Amino acid sequence: MSSAQNGIFSISDNQELLLDHKAQLIFSASQLKGIDMSLDQARGVIDYAATESFNPDDVALIMRLVDAFRYILINTTQFTFQTIQRINALIMGTGALGAGLVRKKMVSPAATMKKWVPPIPDKGDREAFLIALLTSRKPVTSQALDLFLDICRMQYFTAGNQRTALFAANNLLLTQGAGLLMIPLNKMGSFQELLADFCLSGEDRVVKQWLSMYCLVN
Repeated sequence: MSSAQNGIFSISDNQELLLDHKAQLIFSASQLKGIDMSLDQARGVIDYAATESFNPDDVALIMRLVDAFRYILINTTQFTFQTIQRINALIMGTGALGAGLVRKKMVSPAATMKKWVPPIPDKGDREAFLIALLTSRKPVTSQALDLFLDICRMQYFTAGNQRTALFAANNLLLTQGAGLLMIPLNKMGSFQELLADFCLSGEDRVVKQWLSMYCLVN
């Protein structure tokens, strides 16, 4: 399933845009987890598989994001709930408990989420949300932001939700030639604060405006 075509790029041009921002996007996603690595260091891992002196867990996280990036780069025609599950499976890693599966237990609130504790998500409800979103008349950029925020707030999976949300939103944007979504490194703190407020209140107007202003690249 895909949303109405309303992008500004051809698919191939949007792929080039993603490739031009590959290191920045992957590093931005890694900072949602807060790894201890600079952009230049991460670029060495991404481009040259340089692993010397780095935390092995951080390197593994980066390489899983590389795998997810490769997946979304070639997944240009279909976007379904299974796409989101596949992205999470790649981000969590092969063999990780619950990878790619909608969670069936409560999760502890993240330190950045203040007091928000998401309910156990119903897979059917989230699939229905996605279908309604993709068949709406909203611009694809608005659809991508809504999807991003819903995954972040509802925490579909046992781990990797913000990273999954970011890559899923970018895959949706790619299928319609609508650019990319990336959290600027110098605004990560502001993003987490706005996201936490949104998760508590359910009101997305402020965070969505902020994402539109600072995080959409086209």
